Amino acid sequence: STSFQTGWKPQCTDKEWQLEYFAAEDLTQLKGVSCLPNKDNSLALSWPAGVAELSNATQGFSVRATSVLTVAKAGLMRLFTKAGGGTRVTLNSTTVLNKWDDCCSTFSSPYQQLPTGSYPVVVELHQVSDPAYLTVGMEAEPTCGAEEWTLRYYGDAEWKEHRATQCSALAGDWQFQQDWGDIGPTDLGLTSVFSMTASGRPVFKANKYLFTAHADDG
Repeated sequence: STSFQTGWKPQCTDKEWQLEYFAAEDLTQLKGVSCLPNKDNSLALSWPAGVAELSNATQGFSVRATSVLTVAKAGLMRLFTKAGGGTRVTLNSTTVLNKWDDCCSTFSSPYQQLPTGSYPVVVELHQVSDPAYLTVGMEAEPTCGAEEWTLRYYGDAEWKEHRATQCSALAGDWQFQQDWGDIGPTDLGLTSVFSMTASGRPVFKANKYLFTAHADDG
């Protein structure tokens, strides 16, 4: 027998997200393509009644979202996802976040210095729970005020993988105290193996000062 099949898919612009819907969790069996506006380098999808392109499926499928992110001001940036399944993010052809085997939490890539410009991004999701949703965004490192500590956290013991930054109000005499117990700063997605820096700009009057530091590690 002889058969012939043809089709079409929309051509999305750089200011849009191209969404590809797959019937299988491994990004195979393409069933549909659509375009959505890329607003402020972010994407928010929710399928409470299931994905129409996939016969209203609520799990057991995968999605690939492709777009271009714009950095208007150079600085330290990171990407984050929150989804009902595992996610993977590629920025400028480099995988910056790989939580394909994890589920249902907010995950962030390490901060990286990005010059102004445009960066191709690919976000992949395999949906394993109900409800089905996907949120993607890019955020700059927060800028702490003159009366705050800048706390930078790293996902290793050698200050290499910059994972989070927080601002902490000054205590009296520029004191800083934190106790993470035996588990580490898990609220930041870190474990007990991490490193950090705390920096600020204290104002000193002419005098003699003693600087002290106490920690359960180096």
